[in-house]
Amino acid sequence: PMLPQRERLFLVDLSNKLFTIAVVVIIALEVLRLLGTPTAILATAGGFGAAALGFGAKTIVENGLSGISVYINRPFVMGDVIRIPSEDLGGTVQQIGWFYTELRDPERQPIFIPNAIFTVKPIINIARIDSRRVWIEFGLRYEDLGVLEAVIEDLRRELAEHPGIDHSKAHAVHFVRYGDSSLDIRLLCHAASGEMAASWDLQQQVLLLIGAVVEKHQAGMSFHTSNLIWRCSMS
Repeated sequence: PMLPQRERLFLVDLSNKLFTIAVVVIIALEVLRLLGTPTAILATAGGFGAAALGFGAKTIVENGLSGISVYINRPFVMGDVIRIPSEDLGGTVQQIGWFYTELRDPERQPIFIPNAIFTVKPIINIARIDSRRVWIEFGLRYEDLGVLEAVIEDLRRELAEHPGIDHSKAHAVHFVRYGDSSLDIRLLCHAASGEMAASWDLQQQVLLLIGAVVEKHQAGMSFHTSNLIWRCSMS
């Protein structure tokens, strides 16, 4: 009970599979014993069976061994959110089977992935993110150049005191460029939690904070403008 939820799910799933294997093996051996099958025949049959698996069931063997590798190396467990960039697939791990792993994508559609993919393709385990980055770019009007530095300093001070930010990681506010119609500012910080909902909450709070600081200095957000020049010719 002291283990995290993801560890308990892993142990329950592993125990279930080991118990199933043990039951199947015991029943098979007992049936063979009752039938009086000689040991030599069992060894010969096992050799032919191994050869058949090697030649005719290569994919099944690969998926099975990859499933075992997933349990040993544990790149993810049930309940983790993972992504396979090369296959453009991702979702929450629902079940790790002997040959297939079931994911549930954000639209709640089930996805069944052969386990062999996990040994040859890079996997991103989103559930193991320790803190999520919040990256915001916004622009002030050119007439606000005089208060630009004050706005940046206020935002830096507010970020340094914000309880939802991971202060062990870098957070910064910088003036980055003169845009076409704005003074562009970049803000960077990291949520104190790896949960997606926490990063969304922090992003909302920071956006509201930006608006309050800009309003405090009587500045304003820029918007893209363009000038149209019409040329009229006299005939």
